[in-house]
Amino acid sequence: MVGGGTTGEMIRSMDWGNSPLGPIESWPLNLQSTINLCLASNLPMIIIWGPHCTQIYNDAYIPLCGAKHPASMGQDFRRCWASAWPVIGDAVNDALAGQSQKLENRRMFLDRGDNLEEAFFTYSFSPIWDQAGAIAGVFHPVMETTGAVLAERRMRLMHAIGSRSARAQSMPDALILTARVLSECDSDIPFALFYLFDAHRARATLVAAAGVPAGMSFSPKTIARGADASAWPLFDIESEPGSQVMLAGLEERFGAIACGPYPEPPKSAMMMPFMAPGSAFPAGVCIFGLSSRLPADDAWRGLCGQIAATVDLAIAGAHARDPETRSNGADASSRHIDVEKLVQQTFTQNEQRQRCSMEAGEIGAWDMDFVTRHIWRSPIHDHIFGYREPLHEWTQEIFFKHVLPEDRERVDKQFRAALKSVAPGHKIECRIHDANGMQKWIEIHSQVKFDGYGNPERIFGTIKDVTEQLNLKNSLQRQTDILQMILNGMSEGVVVCDADAKLILVNKSAEQMLNLDGSVFGLLDSAGAYEWLQPDGNTPCTYENRPLVRALRGEKIADFEMVVRCQERKVYIAINCSSTPLKDVDGNTIGAVKVFRDVTASKNALQDLRNAEQHFKLLVEGTTDYAIFMLDANGHIVSWNPGAQRILGYEEGEVVGKHVSIFYTPEDIARGEPQRKLVQTITEGRAEEDSWRVRKDGQRFWSTGVLDALHDEAGGVRGFVEIMRDNTERRLAEENTYFLANHDPLTNLPNRARFMERLHEALLNADRDDTQVAVLLLDLDRFKLINDTMGHHVGDLLLKKVAMRLSKCVRETDTVARLGGDEFVVILTRLKDLGAIESLAGKIVQEMSRPYHINRQEVRSGTSLGVALYRKDGHDAGELLQKADLAMYRAKSAGRNRYRVFAPSMLTEMRIRSEQENSLRHALEHQEFELYYQPQIDLNTLYLSGAEVLLRSRNRVLQGIPISKVIALAEETGLIIPLGEWVLQTTCRQMKNWQKMGLPEFKIAVNFSPAHLLASNFMDTVERVLSETGLDAKYLEIEVTEGLLVAASEANNQVMTALKELGVSISVDDFGTGYSALSYLKNFPVDVLKIDESLVRNLPADQDDVAIVSAIIRLAQDLNIKVVAEGVETVDQLAHLKTTDCNTAQGYLFSPAVKIDKFETLLHGRKWSTPIFH
Repeated sequence: MVGGGTTGEMIRSMDWGNSPLGPIESWPLNLQSTINLCLASNLPMIIIWGPHCTQIYNDAYIPLCGAKHPASMGQDFRRCWASAWPVIGDAVNDALAGQSQKLENRRMFLDRGDNLEEAFFTYSFSPIWDQAGAIAGVFHPVMETTGAVLAERRMRLMHAIGSRSARAQSMPDALILTARVLSECDSDIPFALFYLFDAHRARATLVAAAGVPAGMSFSPKTIARGADASAWPLFDIESEPGSQVMLAGLEERFGAIACGPYPEPPKSAMMMPFMAPGSAFPAGVCIFGLSSRLPADDAWRGLCGQIAATVDLAIAGAHARDPETRSNGADASSRHIDVEKLVQQTFTQNEQRQRCSMEAGEIGAWDMDFVTRHIWRSPIHDHIFGYREPLHEWTQEIFFKHVLPEDRERVDKQFRAALKSVAPGHKIECRIHDANGMQKWIEIHSQVKFDGYGNPERIFGTIKDVTEQLNLKNSLQRQTDILQMILNGMSEGVVVCDADAKLILVNKSAEQMLNLDGSVFGLLDSAGAYEWLQPDGNTPCTYENRPLVRALRGEKIADFEMVVRCQERKVYIAINCSSTPLKDVDGNTIGAVKVFRDVTASKNALQDLRNAEQHFKLLVEGTTDYAIFMLDANGHIVSWNPGAQRILGYEEGEVVGKHVSIFYTPEDIARGEPQRKLVQTITEGRAEEDSWRVRKDGQRFWSTGVLDALHDEAGGVRGFVEIMRDNTERRLAEENTYFLANHDPLTNLPNRARFMERLHEALLNADRDDTQVAVLLLDLDRFKLINDTMGHHVGDLLLKKVAMRLSKCVRETDTVARLGGDEFVVILTRLKDLGAIESLAGKIVQEMSRPYHINRQEVRSGTSLGVALYRKDGHDAGELLQKADLAMYRAKSAGRNRYRVFAPSMLTEMRIRSEQENSLRHALEHQEFELYYQPQIDLNTLYLSGAEVLLRSRNRVLQGIPISKVIALAEETGLIIPLGEWVLQTTCRQMKNWQKMGLPEFKIAVNFSPAHLLASNFMDTVERVLSETGLDAKYLEIEVTEGLLVAASEANNQVMTALKELGVSISVDDFGTGYSALSYLKNFPVDVLKIDESLVRNLPADQDDVAIVSAIIRLAQDLNIKVVAEGVETVDQLAHLKTTDCNTAQGYLFSPAVKIDKFETLLHGRKWSTPIFH
């Protein structure tokens, strides 16, 4: 990047390393190229780059920055231009979204020289795209449009002055109307004064003023010649008519001048004369103030000159309407103002002046002899052609040399036609360039003298410079056109009559309103057909009371309403009219003018309004569903309807005069809510009501309604009207609906949706307060077993009690929510250290492990809890829940009924677990499992009496995991059902094969989890497998855990009863591991008890274990239940068991679990009658 002047050097020298853009060397090429384009441009430009809206601008933009430069370079564009953001913000955002925008003609004030100038600019905002097609920034060039805006504004001003001042009836009226327009329009002129000279030009009187009040030292009502040197030098203009005088130093002359909305007092002014028709001297002086925000350039001077010229035009029009300008003795029908006649009269006056000038030597004479070819001229002839001294000789060639080339052919033809015509005279007009190069219009009158043969012998005539005359004629024509447009452009109807009440003028608007045929005679001819009625539309308005007649008597009538009706012309309108007498200079009434407008629509609207007000009053007084009452400007009640009495409980006499705050709740009053509502209504015009209010008896109700402001004619607030309705039932229903949508219906805790809202709020508050937030995710241990075995009703009661315990463990500022099922979550806020979090987590685990008493039963559960910390473990709600879930799973894996705080290593565990789940699914789909068999030995004979099936995996991943964890993983993933079905199918098929091989018959035991027994199709599966394999049910033994029977429900009992009826044996695995409720042995059809290996391991040394084992065996013997001792590994253990009534044993002392081939070898190598152990 090179060049760029001040800003270019600034950009290259700045340290951008810590800015959002980074070091300048790293800037992308499209940014660098855009900056180069910006620096090379003479137009103000800004580049807005990146998500932080970093701004870079060029030298041309420095004046627009003002005091913001140079600190704003490289800063956030939105912050630098915060004050302008309401105007440009949407355009910038649209550009950042890919849509270009333009804001045209927006105003700024710039320091230029000594002035704070008003300037206008057009802003463009275009997106800049990067190479990937994304929006990288915004290109923001600026173009100044001050000249165009000011020109358009001044054009509108001139149009307004021309339209308004054309109505003037006199010279003062023209000045007053012009001043009124300057006061109403945005005119670039802070003040204007209009003074009229008296007949002797010895005193000037202030006729009109704009922007400043009259009568102060700055604008005295009269100024006498030479009276005060500090006053306006009005009389200096007399010596230079048509000149402009610039007056500086207004503050030194008059002090600071306050001019309406202009913040800075004007320091200079322009003084210009205005002329009266037919006079070479000024009739008065215009003074125009110059705003400190504008330069006194040619445009402003031209504006002042245009206003003065328009004043001249208005004065000429007013002068034309003066009675002295009308011909005396003309009949009444021809005495109305005729614009063409006015032009002709003025033109005739100019011709008379030109004839006087000819007599004084201003018309040249010439004579050409066709015989001698000599041309005689008077001195004025050559003077018209620009020669100071007459030429020695004049020829046709010299004449045509002066004629403009575009006129030569026409003039030559006209001269040739004159030489052939016997008409008495000829006239030619053409343009010439005189000897000094000045262009002129000349008028030639000629006469041809013929000889006796009809040949021209001589042509002579006059020549006159008519340049000024033609310019004047064109000017008068323009004035005539403007006057005609003003008259026809007025929306009001205008009717003018003479002193005898005869109509002489009707404008276009009047013709349209009265449906005339386009001429005043149409009104005269049909005047008798019109009925002039009083405002009621029925009573006639007498002739003496009509506005024009009253004006002829000298009255000024304003806002006089009447109705005009004419059935023939289908006219029926209501009009509002004003009428003013027309007087001559001596004060005699010479006519009257009436200006009127059609107010039919407004009168109809007023009547409709009155009808609506009556209907509204009946509605308000008749309704009881809505409380409707009026307040004064201070909020005191002034009216009261029956609905208000029913809803609020007050009689009208009790409440009128009291403040509206009596209906507000104490807490709303403490917050200043009543006054705030009134202020809001004043500011915005309306305030919505949707809150609790109080009745007379103190009962609260939910009010829905609106408070509207009532305004007077000046726009001020004169009071308020409040409409309210009792919507208590709807509000309570909404609150209940909201509660149900955001809370768990069983526990009344926040649900998942509400939990996510609370967590989002907690994270925002943590960022603001710099505190910690913890998410504790927990679910209940053994809940599914409890729910399935003890019934859903017990499960629901357990969830309610868990919710109550959790809520008591935390603070009111914390949140407890139920996500679903047995899964709960806790949000802890405003935490300072991890120690407090772990302390609360331990407390929750401890509380959840205490037994629950439900329906006279003791239910034990517990919880596994995971903790995740905001910022440390995650930065949003989803990430925190994920990390807390991982920690909770780690707590489950560690043995349940404990908590774990998330650690990054858990992500690895999650990956390993995911891999294991995938491997489990793959192994199940591809039958990568196999069955091992462990023999069971009859202790009386020491022969094989049965076997237990054990599951093993051939999968590479699962082989490295204990089979107990594989089964637990299958239970967690729901794959335990298909896996168990495969085990049952394979076992039964193999048993049937062995029987077909002639091997000894024995029972085979298969382990099933609670999930199998609780499955609705478990019995169907067992029956189907036995049927498909052909195995007799008496050879199948199903093992269940002791815990399943302890927590068993009626459904479990039905399943085991059905198994027993089918012929399948039932054994209880891991018996004696801590459960004390032994009544299930009586209630369930149990065939075998398997003593857990933990009780066998220390036999016979541990006397406690000896006692427990002996008690179990005696209990089983009494109940006629067989006993199998598991985990027998030593001869001492076997010897001790043989001394008891234990039936069967299994363990490594006899044989570990072996594959099918080894198990078959074992069966083949030993006869059924041969002991398997020696």
